[in-house]
Amino acid sequence: MTTHRYFVLTLLMSIVYWILDSGIHWLIYSEELNFFPTEANELWMRSLIITLLCSLGFYADYKTKQLLQKEQEKTQVFKATVQSTQHILNNLLNQVLCIQVQLEEKDLLDKDIEQQIKNILHTGTEQVHALSEVKNVSEQSIKQSIAPEVKPK
Repeated sequence: MTTHRYFVLTLLMSIVYWILDSGIHWLIYSEELNFFPTEANELWMRSLIITLLCSLGFYADYKTKQLLQKEQEKTQVFKATVQSTQHILNNLLNQVLCIQVQLEEKDLLDKDIEQQIKNILHTGTEQVHALSEVKNVSEQSIKQSIAPEVKPK
């Protein structure tokens, strides 16, 4: 749904301006309270200011929409990259698991090395999962998602 909140806001500001300008002419210049001036000069000045304000609101809505679209595109590219990376890493982790199983079957693995491999695989899986859960796509949030957790002693 497309909203034009800046345009509506500037339109409301324009209406308030028109009313206040009429009030100022009535209070300060002791003119008759007239919301639609009969003088051509006054009419085109008010119209110009209102046109400029509404144009600003329209432009702000247009630029906001462009920025939101760029943000959505950036998020889509990030998600596609993470999914591709996840696929590659899952294949790699599965291959390492296959090698680990083969080495265990032949009893070629030391228990410490076996535990290190399990820890590496577990950490890698957790980090890929954390990266895929990033909602706010920014450099800081991406770095935080894969930062190692500090575990209390």
